[in-house]
Amino acid sequence: MLNNFWLKSSINQPFTLHLYELIKFIKTKKINPQKVIESFLKRIKEKNKDIKAVSSIDKRYIYEQFKKTDSNLPLSFVPVGIKDIYNTEILPTKMGSPIYKDFYSGNDARVVTNLKREGCIIFCKTETAEFAVHHPGPTKNSYSSKHICGTSSSGSAAAVSCGMLPFALGSQTAASTIRPAAYNGVFGFKPSFGVIPRTGTLKTLDTLDHVTFFSRSARDLRIIFDSLRVKGKNYPFVFKQFDQNFNKIFFKKKKPKIGFVNYENILSIDNYQKKLLKKFKDNLKLAGFKVVDLNIDYLLKNKHNLHEKIYSKALAYYFSDEFKYSKKKLSKVFIRMIKDGNKISLSEYKELLTQQEKFIKKINVIFKNIDFVISSSTFGEVPLINSEEKKDISLIWTLAHLPSVNVPFLDKERLPRGLQIVAKKYDDYKLFEFLNMLRKKKLIKDVPVINNY
Repeated sequence: MLNNFWLKSSINQPFTLHLYELIKFIKTKKINPQKVIESFLKRIKEKNKDIKAVSSIDKRYIYEQFKKTDSNLPLSFVPVGIKDIYNTEILPTKMGSPIYKDFYSGNDARVVTNLKREGCIIFCKTETAEFAVHHPGPTKNSYSSKHICGTSSSGSAAAVSCGMLPFALGSQTAASTIRPAAYNGVFGFKPSFGVIPRTGTLKTLDTLDHVTFFSRSARDLRIIFDSLRVKGKNYPFVFKQFDQNFNKIFFKKKKPKIGFVNYENILSIDNYQKKLLKKFKDNLKLAGFKVVDLNIDYLLKNKHNLHEKIYSKALAYYFSDEFKYSKKKLSKVFIRMIKDGNKISLSEYKELLTQQEKFIKKINVIFKNIDFVISSSTFGEVPLINSEEKKDISLIWTLAHLPSVNVPFLDKERLPRGLQIVAKKYDDYKLFEFLNMLRKKKLIKDVPVINNY
């Protein structure tokens, strides 16, 4: 009786469904696809005036796609939000900057094309920080208007959190997905570096830019990943790492071994975050998983400084014209990073990239005896607007090219928080399997649509 009530309620409000549920109900014809489109359009109209997560939307374009969509495709009629750093054929690509407020690329980024081929409806563009760096966009935190929304993929995270979209694209060069996912109480996934194409995407840093995505269920992540990544023998390395292991079961005869980061000598986290980590560790032990403590501060030392220098130099190179001709339209933090980057010589930059390559090789040492690393997603609770956002460990995993996911934890008395699960490079499918194990043991949960506004 309860299941019938839930199904009827969900059919009447498709925006409350998770991606995997939407796909199932559309395929089984329990939900009319047009009702799905209307539900999300209505939700955006209701919520975006307060949340300000959607930067542009064209209702006519949505229905043009709808009429042409093949109902037999894997993601037929499913709405998706595109972070406003990806080219889109019809919608503008403003990149969070007044310099590009009227820019239309006239083409789709490769990932946008991939989603269309899967049957998705390109629904809207989502707000981003200025050039996906630090200066925040207008998006409000989905839980509290008094607190920040996170770093540059905040529009996508907030839109998914409050049900304006079932999933959305983000990006990560530092912590631009993990932080907003934690602060808005959703799953945020950063894949192994290079397995999702970046053609037609704003470039800020060749060795660090990642295509990422958000959803409200761990079950959605593999579905999205399969739709976005490159496939086939034309990509021999990815074919070997992924396609040949597509249906592999990694933990048929054994349980994974999990390492927890010891924060004492790396970066501080607040007391509640320490309690969250400890509780999760204890629950893993009770569930029969092997758990060990990791002392890897020797590997992580000074990596924030390395990342900052590489980032600044790349920004100085790629945004030299904006700095020269449109400096008045750039934020203070962006100008500072370009100036810092201009101080770094080409030979020094090459040495910095060499250091990154060495770090990527060394970090794999961690995974000789363990399967996954668990760390905090952020310093702790989401900061108030105009307060300091303290350093966290997220960008270190980005620097290392490792796949990682924010797992949201919701407390009725508190703002959302997140823990981060990290896997060895190219162990993305292994990570999806682990998330499914955690879900079945009720150690992680899908999250509902938030209605705080």
